[in-house]
Amino acid sequence: MNILNMEHVSKIYGEKVIFDDVSYGIHKRDKIGIVGINGTGKTTMLRILAGQEDADSGQVVKQNGLRIAYLPQNPEFPQGSTVLSYVMEGIPETDWTARSEAKSALNKLDIRQHDEKIEVLSGGQKKRVALARVLAAPSDILLLDEPTNHLDGEMISWLEDTCGNLGA
Repeated sequence: MNILNMEHVSKIYGEKVIFDDVSYGIHKRDKIGIVGINGTGKTTMLRILAGQEDADSGQVVKQNGLRIAYLPQNPEFPQGSTVLSYVMEGIPETDWTARSEAKSALNKLDIRQHDEKIEVLSGGQKKRVALARVLAAPSDILLLDEPTNHLDGEMISWLEDTCGNLGA
């Protein structure tokens, strides 16, 4: 049974048709990769699935209560946030399990200064902080746009293992 369906979705920017009449379904535990050259609509498709952008036609139908976590290609961060406060945003401060898992994910992603202000981090460190946030949030579907940019081989393997064990 599908938990998320894209039904006859089309998206056009000006004269450029990004995609036309796309339909597919995602089942629980599916692992899907979207591959293509730059400018072919991969990010646009993920943004539509995440509810961050509207399709020009068609619809995205989600199972009731479906929680989608989305890592954008270029995450934005609130001014003045610390690494841990950003990762834990929306998670109760008294959820010690989530706090421990968030710190563990940050450490695995080689972010060890949890009280550091995000604005002093490099671009790669910021992307890894955003990845930790997405992994810490309770979700049924993870949409990751270019998640391995700024990750070394060991971190990519850890991410594959982590995502491979979600929903198992």
